[in-house]
Amino acid sequence: MKAVTAISLILAALSTADVAQAQTTADEAYVMSREAYVAGDFAAALRLLRRAHRLEPKALFVYNIGAVQERMGELSAAYGTFLKAQAFPGVTPKVAELARFKAGEIKPLLDKAVVQLNGLRDDVALQVDRKRITDRSKDLVLPAGPHVMCWYGPGSGRAVCLLRSLDRGRRAPLAPSPALADLPSLSWEPGLESLAVYGMPLTTDLAKLTRLRLEAGTHTISYRYRGEAKQSRTITLEAGETLELARIPSAPPVVIKSEPPSSGYIHWSVVGPGIAAAATGAALLAVGGADRAAALESDDAGLAHTLSQRDAFEQLDSADGKLLIGGVLTGLGVAAIIGGVVWWASSDDSPAPSVRLGPGAGLSIGGEF
Repeated sequence: MKAVTAISLILAALSTADVAQAQTTADEAYVMSREAYVAGDFAAALRLLRRAHRLEPKALFVYNIGAVQERMGELSAAYGTFLKAQAFPGVTPKVAELARFKAGEIKPLLDKAVVQLNGLRDDVALQVDRKRITDRSKDLVLPAGPHVMCWYGPGSGRAVCLLRSLDRGRRAPLAPSPALADLPSLSWEPGLESLAVYGMPLTTDLAKLTRLRLEAGTHTISYRYRGEAKQSRTITLEAGETLELARIPSAPPVVIKSEPPSSGYIHWSVVGPGIAAAATGAALLAVGGADRAAALESDDAGLAHTLSQRDAFEQLDSADGKLLIGGVLTGLGVAAIIGGVVWWASSDDSPAPSVRLGPGAGLSIGGEF
């Protein structure tokens, strides 16, 4: 019996609410929608305006529905609603003109993304992608897609960076829910010179910051402390967590001391080729001299000819060529040897060489090379 009574009371309450809603006039719903709009409850304002329009279709109600949609950031929907208000039967010239003006304002933004900047203090530094934003008097219009947004409060030592995916034809607030205080943070030691998040370097003076708030999740952070190598880390942050960017000292630089090459090697680079040239020239002189003597001996009168006259002349020409080349090489080699010995003798870091002519035509050179 008690259960039946309770059900009857619930049905009676529902019937009373339905009757009260049905008794609400279009004008009353319109007044309540304005009150909800002023209070910032845009969803309730939109719901009440649609109820008023159902009860009594008016171009004024359609226009105000578009105004609430624009305020909620639904630019594409608001644009279509303003066009409907212009063409609504019985629209007054004033409402038609207002709807035409609002549609003209929104039309260039239909293929863009809009970020709402009102409420951001003038002393707060704002960076969007790699650009510093200084004009806060109007909304920020961007291409639709992902964008990195960072802002820093003066004197707070803290910054916020968010990766936002912005939709075409919508106006979004700079900082969405949840509250920024719930975001995880990065902290660092003094001396941080560069910091990049979401692939974008922060352009502010990091010496004035001690903490950076990011969205929870996995991030790749690139940073560099003064006097250290650049580092890159992939980290996972949870809500409310604070992670410090630790220093990872790089290996001390290897100093390679360059010393001038020993002068002995420089001297040897001159004397060595000189010895080789002189030896080659001496060999050519010996062979050329022997060939010339043999040719002349074959051509002497009264001796048996071992070569024909033609062969003797050719051998004589060849011998003369060897003698000429041998003489040139020998001269150049001896000059190089003498020059290297003089250079060596004039240097301070090498012992004086000893030069000695050996038996026959031999040349003996002593010292360190």
